[in-house]
Amino acid sequence: MHAEYLAVFRRLDAVAGRWALLRPAGGRSLETVAGDVDILIDPANRPAAMAALEADGFLQYDSYHWSTAKAVLIRWTPAGLVVLDLHFAVVADGLHYLSVDEVLARRAQDDSLWYLDPADMYLVVLVHDLVGRGAIQAKYFASLRALWPAAAAARDRIPAGLQAIVPPDQATLERWLDSPPALTQALRAALVLALVASSPGNAVRYFWSRHLKRRRRGSIVVFLGPDGSGKSTIAEMVAQWLEKDLRRHVRRLYLGPWGHYWFRPLRYIAYPPPESLDTMLRRRRELRVASKDSLGTGLRLELKRFGGPLTADERTTRMRVRNTLLPWVGFRWLRDHGRYFGYVAVLLGELWARYLVAWAHMRKGRIVVCDRYIYDFLSGEMHGLNSRLGWVRSLACHLYPRPTVAFLLEADPATVVARKDDLDFTTMVAMQQHYRQLATQWRFRPIDANVTPPAVLANLLEHHLGSILARTPRTP
Repeated sequence: MHAEYLAVFRRLDAVAGRWALLRPAGGRSLETVAGDVDILIDPANRPAAMAALEADGFLQYDSYHWSTAKAVLIRWTPAGLVVLDLHFAVVADGLHYLSVDEVLARRAQDDSLWYLDPADMYLVVLVHDLVGRGAIQAKYFASLRALWPAAAAARDRIPAGLQAIVPPDQATLERWLDSPPALTQALRAALVLALVASSPGNAVRYFWSRHLKRRRRGSIVVFLGPDGSGKSTIAEMVAQWLEKDLRRHVRRLYLGPWGHYWFRPLRYIAYPPPESLDTMLRRRRELRVASKDSLGTGLRLELKRFGGPLTADERTTRMRVRNTLLPWVGFRWLRDHGRYFGYVAVLLGELWARYLVAWAHMRKGRIVVCDRYIYDFLSGEMHGLNSRLGWVRSLACHLYPRPTVAFLLEADPATVVARKDDLDFTTMVAMQQHYRQLATQWRFRPIDANVTPPAVLANLLEHHLGSILARTPRTP
């Protein structure tokens, strides 16, 4: 990772002009950096810096497309994820408190890298914690103790609104670091009030940031393929990676059409599942001549009267009337397809209920990872076994919201059959061919699943990371 970051810094030296790391000089080595790196860049050089880094393979995180003060760039490498937080203003929650030109003019070089002046770094750390988090994080205690002497010596040049957070002596600083939450909140309130009063623009930006700024939107990432292709394994690995390395909130949901019913009453309405429907209807048609009291929908019409069972003549008369009238009112078609329509209606209601849950998670900025989707309604184990009314299934898929990105895991049929011994080789080959046809129609992204799951994950992140994080940018 050290080499990756050094390459970025050399690139910034060439195209970005003035820049500085937002970390104390002589602090943590870049070789041990596991998260993001914050860099302050002259806003006049933003276009050149962004173009150069994107040419090197970095992707801009869409959550910050609207922001003029910050941009987040990410790139997957075999050594891990490289995350750059590029800052073009010294700001916290919309409150500008230091001039970028003055801060970069006071930067200092250490071991070929540029760092902020210790006094400026003290202000950045403390304001970031107080305004952004409402508390001073324990991990910054050592840095604040080391930076405080420089800030106290430069107190005369510090803006008036920030002088209140530079204590006159070490004892006061220690009291702040060990202070209860009430004292920290009071210190934060005084700081925010001073910065808001210092500029009308700060007041507007702070109100926007705290109350009007739209939340980061989430996305839906879907993995498709036959049983045994590794959907659940890869989906779980992607979810863990997004939570651990990218620090995103992730939810695993099942949005597929087979089973997993949430609403217990719907289970009894929908079952038995329609894979046995064709067999059942064929058996009903074979018995139609001998048994005239079957509706062909899994139900039996009991012909009774209040006085007791029907006589043979009454039964024959009523069955003749029914067999004469039902075709005219469309019941003959309903007899063959009514159960399937009922199953589809219940299934779509269930799928839309699940999607509403996924939509609620996306509204909160979470990424929803699924190992099936409604597209499995067109293929999978049900295809061929239940090929009735294909236009209904296709219409349901067209009306259902599309995911952010859908990946098709392609594996060798023999390997898949070895994992799932309940499927035969011929059926698996047919299913994979149909999934490939669907991939062309619905624009699935094919992924080679013949390698180990870690290799699949590395290939996915290296070539499709932008698709996983892609969202339509929003502007204020």
